[in-house]
Amino acid sequence: MLNTFSFSINLMSEFDFLFKDTLKKIPFQPNMALAFISASLKIPTIMDAFSEAGISLIGCTTAGEILFDKEKDIISEKGAVFILMEISKKNFSIGIIESLSSDFKTGRAVGELVRNSFPNSSAFIFSSGIHRDGTALTKGINDTLDDKTPVYGAMAGDDLRFKKSFVFTEQKISEDGIAYIAFNSDKIGMKGMSVCGWQGIGAGFNITKTDGNYIYEINNKPALDFIIEYLNISENDLPLSSLEYSFMIKDETFPKTFRIITGFNKEKKYLITSGGIKEGQKVSFSVSSGFDILSKTREKTMKFYENHRTADLLFLFSSVSRNISLGPLVVTEIKLAPLKWKAPLIGMFSYGELGTKGENEKPVFYNQSFTLVTIKEINP
Repeated sequence: MLNTFSFSINLMSEFDFLFKDTLKKIPFQPNMALAFISASLKIPTIMDAFSEAGISLIGCTTAGEILFDKEKDIISEKGAVFILMEISKKNFSIGIIESLSSDFKTGRAVGELVRNSFPNSSAFIFSSGIHRDGTALTKGINDTLDDKTPVYGAMAGDDLRFKKSFVFTEQKISEDGIAYIAFNSDKIGMKGMSVCGWQGIGAGFNITKTDGNYIYEINNKPALDFIIEYLNISENDLPLSSLEYSFMIKDETFPKTFRIITGFNKEKKYLITSGGIKEGQKVSFSVSSGFDILSKTREKTMKFYENHRTADLLFLFSSVSRNISLGPLVVTEIKLAPLKWKAPLIGMFSYGELGTKGENEKPVFYNQSFTLVTIKEINP
């Protein structure tokens, strides 16, 4: 069983004491940590502390932080959550790769690093870059990996500012890179699930001009003008006001594909979405289905638990839209997992999630999802 210890901060002034106090009182020697941190905090200071302590670190910035364990249930804004772990250094590999000429090529490069880390690998992948095409990145990753390589992760947030997000290790921070931690799957088991629950509303419309995740025209109108008119909002309301009304691609795939708006250009009138939408595809707006979301999450979580009853640690990558839409009920959605597994849960609210449709399948780029991952030590 993995040795772990979690803690959180709300203010930067709390970090130094809590970190040092934690290292003194825990009954093991941590050598690896994951952290989900608000972009408003002094991340280099935190990196330096882990480096001086000889602890490998990986993490990213967030649109909210999550930590549920025996002593606390925390959902914070502009704070930080940490999990310290003791894992043989032979069983994990951490790094950051800067963006290449395309998100597809960047994904391929990350996938190759994961694949070559161990004979059997699994990985968490975190992406900075507000305007990255998550679809192309995921396709690049999938181009290098087989179905037996579990990969989960998230697009970093920045407290809903949509300006700059970051990934980091104890040695490096990047606002346009991909951080990864690969595990030896023969020693560290990883399983995951994803569930969404958003529903399409209104008549569909056509994406008539696009280039990857840059949407130029909708129904032959400038995309920015179209969405402002359709949602009866102003430019100043974007992209925040669109988070609850993501695009749903109207095709025959299941689960349905959703995309949030992450930026726009008011002179050229285009939108930027979290992942690509193909020219000619039909989309509609979508909304939360309220209590039905909680029911679907519970059903999927219980089924997942029945198939994988043991875990040392849980990770959650949840769309920031779920936090906005569910409000206080988001605690209800999250709390079931740590109660069932009787394990700590750490995570974040994100701008996009890497999950899977089912077990032994390649990762899918999601928006609006609840992506839950279990970690368990095997044959220690």
